[in-house]
Amino acid sequence: MSLFATRLLAAAVFCTVFASAAHCSIITSFDFIDQFVATGAYTGVGQYDVINGHTGLVTGEAGFTGDGLHDFTVSVSTFGVGRFGGVTYNASDGRAGSGLRSSFLANGSVETNNPGHRWSQQIDILFNVNSLTVEARDIAVFSISSANSRGNLWESTIVQYLDVAGNPFSPIPVIGSYLTHSAINGQNGLGTAQADSTGTVLGVGTDSVSQGTDGANNATSAFDTPAKLGISDLTLIGGVRFIHLMEDVRGVNNGNSSFTATINKFQLSNFEANAVPEPSAIAFLGGIGFLAVFVRRRRNSKSA
Repeated sequence: MSLFATRLLAAAVFCTVFASAAHCSIITSFDFIDQFVATGAYTGVGQYDVINGHTGLVTGEAGFTGDGLHDFTVSVSTFGVGRFGGVTYNASDGRAGSGLRSSFLANGSVETNNPGHRWSQQIDILFNVNSLTVEARDIAVFSISSANSRGNLWESTIVQYLDVAGNPFSPIPVIGSYLTHSAINGQNGLGTAQADSTGTVLGVGTDSVSQGTDGANNATSAFDTPAKLGISDLTLIGGVRFIHLMEDVRGVNNGNSSFTATINKFQLSNFEANAVPEPSAIAFLGGIGFLAVFVRRRRNSKSA
């Protein structure tokens, strides 16, 4: 039995045996965006204790206090930012109204048509698997807006569900350059989808490109739950990933340009929040771990 499997067994037994003592709670509904980000409690990358496994209370509710376990970790990575060919390419993240927003800016005019510079931003929202037990069926909605919008830059987006180790269930897709890319516009692997229509910008290669039409998955309702991307209900989920990509396809007569994409809902329902065990419970769980090792050893000795 793996260490992770042993931890899951221990957590399951712990919640079953000690549920009456409120050491483990089932949270009927929690929206990471509306109840945490939009309220101003989110302040940037880092770890957050927003759910109390003892009481079942969540941040913002009367009487809430943290239970000492972080529940979510938010990390942000950017690629390709800086000054290239006379243009400064920026990427930023932050709370914007009712969402967690990724923002891009191309500041300056290009020196040649379709320079093709690419830059991106990745936002991961990870669960602490020692604090939260989230199955695929517990993710009610993971909603993103403005993911593949019309304009004079080419915008595309990838969304992925992550396993309990924080890795995607399938590899991150490779989105080719604008002139060579064949759009998928939907699922591209287990737990992975992309919004990547190239019809959002017109006249690429000319002195002045113009906006086309929003992509079919500009809003990602087509793949906003794990089930829609082939993940079975009881599969454990470790978080979600949002990758916002941009390619500079402007012409020399186009001016500055900016884009945003927003995670506007990340709602969980009927998931399990675990709390820090009391000393007697820790001793009991230690016995569970010992029992698991003992059983494994006995199995090994029988097969020898």
